[in-house]
Amino acid sequence: MSKNEKYVDFENDIKTLEKIISDLENDELSLSKTMELYEKGKSLIQKCNKILDDARLVIKEHENF
Repeated sequence: MSKNEKYVDFENDIKTLEKIISDLENDELSLSKTMELYEKGKSLIQKCNKILDDARLVIKEHENF
């Protein structure tokens, strides 16, 4: 996966997280569906944090030049 693809995935993952949050705010979800969305959201947050950490590292490396 190229760096650009990673950032496109990041943007898509953020949109997915926004949808998950919206769905979780719906009181009509079953407990199993709530837990499924929670776990998916947790995984996406971890993935997005990794991408952000990598981006921060690249920026920091460029600042040192």
